[in-house]
Amino acid sequence: MKVSRRFRWAGAGLCCFAAAGDIRADLLILQSGITEGEILEESEFYIKMKTGLGVVEVPRSSIKSIERGKGLMDLFREKWMALDPKSAKERIELALWCKRQGLDREAEAEFQKVLELDPDHAVARRHLGYEKFGGKWLPLEEAKAARGLVKYGGRWMAPEERDRLQSNSDRVVTSQKVEEIFSRMRRAKAFERDALLQQLLEVQSPQAGHYVLKHLNEESPALREAAIVALGRLKEKSAVSALARRAMEDPEKEVRRQAGAALGQIGGNEGLSALVPFLLDKDKIKRIRAARALGEMGDPRAIPSLIQALYVKVRTVSETDPFLKDEDEESPKVKVTEGGQVITTAGPQVQKVPGGQTINLTTKESKGELTYETNASALEALKKITGQDFDYDKDQWRAWWDKHRDDLLDDK
Repeated sequence: MKVSRRFRWAGAGLCCFAAAGDIRADLLILQSGITEGEILEESEFYIKMKTGLGVVEVPRSSIKSIERGKGLMDLFREKWMALDPKSAKERIELALWCKRQGLDREAEAEFQKVLELDPDHAVARRHLGYEKFGGKWLPLEEAKAARGLVKYGGRWMAPEERDRLQSNSDRVVTSQKVEEIFSRMRRAKAFERDALLQQLLEVQSPQAGHYVLKHLNEESPALREAAIVALGRLKEKSAVSALARRAMEDPEKEVRRQAGAALGQIGGNEGLSALVPFLLDKDKIKRIRAARALGEMGDPRAIPSLIQALYVKVRTVSETDPFLKDEDEESPKVKVTEGGQVITTAGPQVQKVPGGQTINLTTKESKGELTYETNASALEALKKITGQDFDYDKDQWRAWWDKHRDDLLDDK
């Protein structure tokens, strides 16, 4: 007997269904969908059914009909057998019905059949993960990328939003790393801190400096110093003003020195602008500390200011300098006599001053006289930056600077 093409095609499809098994069940056709399972109990008001999610009690008022001894796949077979295989409209209806019932594999197969009949079918294309761009249907990822979107955290977004979310995530991770390292530093022995500092320097994140910065206020000088070293290596520009304060005010000399060195590593104008004004401050300690910090920075742009700060005019109010401390003993006082000579109180010695004058360094300053004070730290800073030594002779320093300024500033 001759079999029609329609039934030969249908029979091939049914072989696939049979291979999947022919498990019998019951179906409740509801107002809102279909529930498949095994009916356990019935009453006038409800039906109790065992489903894949457990036993449910369904009110009869919500049930449109009951299909006994029939599973969801049986219902699909019936619908599949009844459709016109060459009708895109009937196939899309079946595909959407499968989608609503959770038959995703069957739905995808039907959407594919729709595209064979109508390659530009928008509903089928979208359900299969296509998006139209530039008049063409592209796979979703290609279309999103063509629109300039990126995938992050399982969804598509603008690159700016991705960067913001990544930045927020990086901040959390970086903060945790920095805090963990400083926590370990507080408990570590001195010889262990170098390894922890190296771990701190290996935190590769733009936000690392931000989280290190707050540790400049650590109680331990060693931890403050570690934070300063890290900020310098990270070239954290936002730390410049805080580092300048540490260079001027920290009670520990080594911490102040490291702060100056860190400012040099960071570079820029901010560090110079923060320190240079203190070279002429009325407070002797600030003048000395500013000069030392500038020497550690090593920036040749500080040279003119350091030359000016080699000695400054002051008026003494007491034979005992209230600011004189161990770190300042290297800076002798000098005073100008009526003859224009510069005289210091550094001890019994004679030295030349600009203009070839010979001055006696044994003159004792008297209360209330106008004097000059040298800044040995400014001299040391000049020698460190330039490799020259013209003592306190400002004229020679300025002549040297005028000659070499352009070469020194070429790198700035």
